[in-house]
Amino acid sequence: MGLIDAFPENVNLDDRKFDDIVNEARTLLARYGKEWTDYNFSDPGITFIELFAWIAEMQIYQLNRVTDANYRKFLKLVGMTPAFAQPARADITFEDVGNNNVPINAGMQVITEKGNGKIIFETEENLTIVPGKIKSILTTFDTQTIDNTGSNEKGDVYFAAFGDAAPVDATLKLGFDNSFPGKEIRITFILYEEDLEPAGNHGNEPSAVFPSATLIWEYSAMGKLKPLSVRKDTTNALTRSGRVIFDWPSDIDKDEEKSAYWIQCRILEGSYEIMPLVSKILLNTISAVQIERIIREDLGKGKGIPDQVVQLKNDPYINRIDFAVEDITDWPGLLNQLKEKGNLVDPGPEKKILSFFEQGTQDCINRWKGDKEPDEVLKYAVIDTLNKILNIRELYDLKSFKSVDLSQLSEKIFQKMEFCPDLEVRTLNRFLMEAVFPNKIEKNRLVIQLEKMDGESEYWYEIEDFELSGPEDTHYIFNQEKNQIIFGNGLNGRIPLDSQQILASYKVTLGPGGNIPGGQNFLINESGISGIKGKNMRAATAGKAAETMDDAKNRAKNECREIYRSITSGDYEYLAIHTPGLRVARAKAIPNYNPDIPLIKIPDTVTLVAVPYMREGNITPAAGEGFLQTISRHLDQHRLITTNIIVISPKYEKITISCNIYIKKGKSPKDIIELTKKKLDQFLSPMKGGPDGTGWPFGRAAYPSEIYQIIDEVEGVDYATNLSFIDDKGQHYKGIIKISPISLVYPGEHQFKIIEAKL
Repeated sequence: MGLIDAFPENVNLDDRKFDDIVNEARTLLARYGKEWTDYNFSDPGITFIELFAWIAEMQIYQLNRVTDANYRKFLKLVGMTPAFAQPARADITFEDVGNNNVPINAGMQVITEKGNGKIIFETEENLTIVPGKIKSILTTFDTQTIDNTGSNEKGDVYFAAFGDAAPVDATLKLGFDNSFPGKEIRITFILYEEDLEPAGNHGNEPSAVFPSATLIWEYSAMGKLKPLSVRKDTTNALTRSGRVIFDWPSDIDKDEEKSAYWIQCRILEGSYEIMPLVSKILLNTISAVQIERIIREDLGKGKGIPDQVVQLKNDPYINRIDFAVEDITDWPGLLNQLKEKGNLVDPGPEKKILSFFEQGTQDCINRWKGDKEPDEVLKYAVIDTLNKILNIRELYDLKSFKSVDLSQLSEKIFQKMEFCPDLEVRTLNRFLMEAVFPNKIEKNRLVIQLEKMDGESEYWYEIEDFELSGPEDTHYIFNQEKNQIIFGNGLNGRIPLDSQQILASYKVTLGPGGNIPGGQNFLINESGISGIKGKNMRAATAGKAAETMDDAKNRAKNECREIYRSITSGDYEYLAIHTPGLRVARAKAIPNYNPDIPLIKIPDTVTLVAVPYMREGNITPAAGEGFLQTISRHLDQHRLITTNIIVISPKYEKITISCNIYIKKGKSPKDIIELTKKKLDQFLSPMKGGPDGTGWPFGRAAYPSEIYQIIDEVEGVDYATNLSFIDDKGQHYKGIIKISPISLVYPGEHQFKIIEAKL
């Protein structure tokens, strides 16, 4: 049975009824019981057949009763589970802080009101609020300077960060009204993207985009420009909204004339596929997520009875053992700890963990500079390895982990990991790595603790079933549908002792209820900090309700149809267009073709021509090196092992039309010229032209006959003559214009000679 067929709309695994089973059994008697000749209802054998048919019909009935629990198992077989609720996220900007440097730590609660209730968010970053503001924003390119300060202060205006063309050496200068020596500065960029198509995505694959433009941040010291060391840039060179974080330089010059301290961002090399348009540049802004932590919730006491069930008071928004990028709260701290202690001679937990990394990833960690945020590629490589380590039963050994505080666990648990259920192994390994990297890994999972007689708490672990659990195993099952914790029966899984306190820690979220509009006021819910107000300039987004079973089944069907292996040319084109994080407008895969030697067929080689998405006004969008590298990396993950992939930008062939146009009497020559140019430009457009209007086909020739037809269809045109194509070099061609397989055409400045009718 196929995976799609495993999720039918109406389940009926066996449609046989009582009479069908009886008749089938009676027809088999002649084959297997030839001495049996009495088929009447009075025969005792027929009575037994009817009895067994009645039992079989009841079993078939139960078999057809497929519950959500069954579907959950089916989904797990294909590596999926219904998604938990997703929290909303918002950027909160703090203002009017006076002259005090106010520290805000990650995990602090910030509260806003909606209706008659309060909504709690939690900060995701550390921030020291600095008493200052951005007083001036200047864009300089090609000796031209534009003041964008007013545009930044308005809520509905955006501006080009480096001008419309964003040439090399174009700068974006930010003038601050104050100096903040020794302080960490966070500048938030909100880009205007409402006119763009959504960025590509492919299943659950992460986005790891290489920007085509290289930026350098600078400041002036002693009259000379010096590079500014950026610790973190989540804008990915201003290709998306995010934050740029750096330490304020102590030797920065003050512009006495304008009473400002200037920081500038300059395009060092490369170019943008889509020029960055900025809606807002903000200071003192951090991200907050709409969650509330439930700490040691009292679930009651143990009763000393088998199969005890306790009820959570809230719905956990997440219960994940696997690592995700957002689980690492301090990437530089984690990598520095791995880098420094993992390379020591003496055994240690970091050295043991690092030994499971591939050599290439270890080399990337060793080359990484500890004062900067790692790039997305390194982050996802580390997360992928950590998730593989979760399944390793040999991770723990006493010699390597002797320095790690595991007082809340029994050492016997780790000594028998070879025989533990898979889920418990993963949970224990996650606990180990959280203990090795304290305050660097977020606990995004349900934590159940039972208090012991001495007042200490003991961790219990989630498993899928009690089949492999012993009498002393501290196991429980979590029923996600009912939010219940189920304990063992004393033979399979330990029973909580009579009067033993049961505690739960987890996170809850309002899901879509946290998608509050922009302009909401926030207050910090922390003792010692008062009077600090914040506001979200944009609406909170990304809040989603927990996935229903029907939605999960539909997602499983779509996942089964998704293309993950590139075999045909269409597969390559589909995967290229859906490269995570990129906006790819068109893609063309050419098998057995190498653009460097186009006349020879090269087996096992595929050339992929990629056209980036463009804003209006750019008729020949070109892909930069980073854009092509991102697509190449994505295709490399899905190609057949023997295939060589070449990713290039298209070549553009300009076609200018020259002809004589005879117009009908009384028609305006000016109007006809404009309309004819418009029709031809539309037909020769690389993105919207061609015979079907979906873009000029790659490598397609241009024919005089179709140009004649387009001109003839223009209202007021009688006919056209003497048509010729003019190429980039000014040469005229009367016949067909042929182009290479990797080329597209685009229109030039057409030349028309208008001849009016005499009659």
